[in-house]
Amino acid sequence: MFIKQQNAQIYKSDEGFSVELYGRGGIKYHESNKIITISSEFIRHFSGIVIDLQSIQHWDPPCEEDIIDEKYRLVIVDNIRRALQFAGLTIDINYA
Repeated sequence: MFIKQQNAQIYKSDEGFSVELYGRGGIKYHESNKIITISSEFIRHFSGIVIDLQSIQHWDPPCEEDIIDEKYRLVIVDNIRRALQFAGLTIDINYA
């Protein structure tokens, strides 16, 4: 289950993560005490967001030493997908 935080584009899950949309396409994914800033772009005619998969490599400081492997990268993308579906948006993945 997701809850939208008032006056912000933050979607919190009861599973312990949240997804924050900011600017024209930035995403901050929060999990426990870790945050990752993910490169993305809002596409108006698509009614969704394109996520740059290559930007999901490691957590932001102070946890930058924690590398995110391919398997966990897909977990993060799926969590973001579910949060954005709750917000009425879809996502596409840029694998390049």
